[in-house]
Amino acid sequence: MPNNRPAMSNKGRRPDIQSENVNQKLQGRIERDLMQMSRHHVVDIQGMGEFFDVGRAIIKRAPVDASKVDALQRKVAQGGPRSNRDRTGPIGLSLQQSLRDNFMWSPINLFVGPSAQYRSDDPGNRTECNKPISMSDIRWRTLKSVETFLVRLVRTSEGRFSENAITKQIATEYIDILKALVSLTVSGEGRVHLFEYNDWKLTGTRHQGNFAYRLKKLQR
Repeated sequence: MPNNRPAMSNKGRRPDIQSENVNQKLQGRIERDLMQMSRHHVVDIQGMGEFFDVGRAIIKRAPVDASKVDALQRKVAQGGPRSNRDRTGPIGLSLQQSLRDNFMWSPINLFVGPSAQYRSDDPGNRTECNKPISMSDIRWRTLKSVETFLVRLVRTSEGRFSENAITKQIATEYIDILKALVSLTVSGEGRVHLFEYNDWKLTGTRHQGNFAYRLKKLQR
């Protein structure tokens, strides 16, 4: 029986038979569609925990209005209205969790991307170095100011921040950062930053047996 279908041009051919390179990219896209997504921290979870602890030390020493620090910490822990954190990972906002746990998993500090086993640039327990292109600059800079603040703290020989070195100036700076984080929720950026296809690049290499992806870097 004759085949009456028109011949397919090169332009219309399936991409997986054009070249080995394109086939690899197609396979990568298929794996990406099936891969597990995870929430990633911008500021590492240990850093967010320490940033919270500084606030509790400020409340205890009371160089400024302690109730203001507590209220701001709670707003950061909650994130934006109707936060989508529950849809993007196993840990959701819960009354059973402590305020510190919720602060460390604040939606403001999270973005969605391929799980660690699919990332060639996964930082592990360290801070994220590359900004997702689709994330706003002000959100990135505000979160990075948390890291800068922690680096400048006076520390003991064990590496912990010194509560005795917390001054009114440090407390004021801390409150300013909390206010900046809370302002993100007002501007609509208090939710988990969702997955954006154009933030990621297929590296063409495998990581832990999977096709690997990394965050694209901004062109200077």
